[in-house]
Amino acid sequence: MRPPQDWQVPPKSIARLSGLIGGAVGTTFGALTSLSFAMYFDAIRMPVDQFRATMSAALVAMGLVRGLGYFGLGEFTADAWLLLAITLPMTLVGIYLGNRIFAELNEMTFRRLVSVTLIISGFALLVK
Repeated sequence: MRPPQDWQVPPKSIARLSGLIGGAVGTTFGALTSLSFAMYFDAIRMPVDQFRATMSAALVAMGLVRGLGYFGLGEFTADAWLLLAITLPMTLVGIYLGNRIFAELNEMTFRRLVSVTLIISGFALLVK
């Protein structure tokens, strides 16, 4: 018998597929494009610290661009500003708690959480 081969998909192929999926999901649903980033980062086994930093930078950049687009279209009404004022403090609390929890996670637990999150998000997309 032959020993099993360690076959792997080339990272460039994963990057292209993730970009295609992210664009399609972003266009169709207007959100959840970060899922494709998470799939790619996990597939290439990006170190946890780099994973978090890169994902954070991507989410901030996408949020800023999306926000500027909405602002340019005049979609920021008084209700939107009120909602921002209400949710921003909760967001900051979430960032603080997330950083505290992250400090306690090892690599394997982090990867498992990413996988579970991707599965749950996939089901949410199927239901939507």
